[in-house]
Amino acid sequence: MLVKEELEAMKKTIAGLQKENKQIKEQCRLLKADNNDLKTKVKEIEERQNKADMRVDSAMKEVHKSHESFADKLKKNLGNPGGQVVAREFANLQDRRFNIIRGVQESQADEGLDRKEHDRCQAVKVATEAGMDRHLFEGSVVTVRRLGKRNEEHSYRPMLVKLSSQDIREQTLLAGRSQKIKDYNSMASTRYRIDPDLSKEQMEDLKRMREEAANKSGNGVKFYVVGRENPVMRSRQMTEEERQKQEES
Repeated sequence: MLVKEELEAMKKTIAGLQKENKQIKEQCRLLKADNNDLKTKVKEIEERQNKADMRVDSAMKEVHKSHESFADKLKKNLGNPGGQVVAREFANLQDRRFNIIRGVQESQADEGLDRKEHDRCQAVKVATEAGMDRHLFEGSVVTVRRLGKRNEEHSYRPMLVKLSSQDIREQTLLAGRSQKIKDYNSMASTRYRIDPDLSKEQMEDLKRMREEAANKSGNGVKFYVVGRENPVMRSRQMTEEERQKQEES
């Protein structure tokens, strides 16, 4: 009788162990599946990182190309009467650490220092919403000032922000073109924008390219300019609405 009871107890123990073993196998299977998912996600992140690095490299090459073309122009004009003007613009371009932040409402405070502090805080806020590290950007801000004459009726004057380094400036411009700032504007009903501060010559080149794009548009093809500091002309097929407007004009 005792042997029979012991046998039954052993059977129960074995059954319990078998059940536990089955559970362990299932857990191992799930862990392997999770591991495969993790590997896939890591691979996707690495691919996105590589693409981001390529975009940054491309942007930096465009910056260097712009500097080189300006340097060539400087050499050609040094012997001309206007050479000193070109040289001065080249020096400004080399030290181009300014960005323009648009869409920020001005403070109505009476004290100028209070308004300046408000603008500085708002510049940091916009850059942070665009994806910049708050402490990095805040520590890089040298000066912030509004452009144009103060007017209570026009309370959204652009802010000219000078940063401590060209690298931080480029990072801020890239952040300003990100989807993050667009999503924030859509959510908060704001119109924040980060643009490069252009020299007089760059502004004239941009205006000329936009006029050229408008003149070239036609026959179902729309020409447009992408970028401000290093603008590039591109084309696409017109939408039906654009075709109708062209026919009506």
